[in-house]
Amino acid sequence: MVRAFSTLPPALICALTPEVRSFVRTITQGELPTVVEGPCVVTAPFLAAALLAPPPLAHFLAFFSFWCVMAQMAHKWSHERRSALPAAVRALQDAHILITSKARTSARAGRRCG
Repeated sequence: MVRAFSTLPPALICALTPEVRSFVRTITQGELPTVVEGPCVVTAPFLAAALLAPPPLAHFLAFFSFWCVMAQMAHKWSHERRSALPAAVRALQDAHILITSKARTSARAGRRCG
């Protein structure tokens, strides 16, 4: 059983299509390049523009790119088991700065039908 599926009810796991199960595996078990590949490709033009932009705009573009990648990492961490997370991430989750797997699952449970 995949780590990300441990918090889901067995009936829901069975209902997931193979494509969705594969996607969840990629998000939760992929290496860093796999997880942040999309945001890095999207933010590459912003970083290139930051090299040529004046300082206020360059700072904005650099921070925008950084936080796009960090948002993807936070999403990945919300799918991870708590025991697999670095201590700093667990501390941020305990402080309710980052969402936990449990909170994400309970929030989604309210939107499910029947």
